[in-house]
Amino acid sequence: MDWKSPRTWVFWAGVGLVGMFVVASNAEGDRPVPGTDSGAFAACTGYVEEQLRSPSTAQFPKVSDATTTSTEQQDWTIRSHVDAQNAFGAEVRTNWRCDVRYLGRQRWRGTATLSSS
Repeated sequence: MDWKSPRTWVFWAGVGLVGMFVVASNAEGDRPVPGTDSGAFAACTGYVEEQLRSPSTAQFPKVSDATTTSTEQQDWTIRSHVDAQNAFGAEVRTNWRCDVRYLGRQRWRGTATLSSS
């Protein structure tokens, strides 16, 4: 391989760019990742929405604003709140607690308990 050739440099520069793209596309970012706090929070929001009168109006805080406790066994307890419309159309804040377990392969099992603030 001729390292002085411009073609060689272009080839390896392209390989480097593709590698950087692959690494960047696998970064967590804002996407919930299974088996993490953000994945547990996302699972919990689903359990909470199932109990809301108007789930399409639900506004959850960031995962960093929630109280999160986890164990090495892939169990989480998350406490937070949701702002959503009630049966009369008024927006109310509801506190919730959710206990979830990560089962693997992007599957979760859990329950959420809602209480008015």
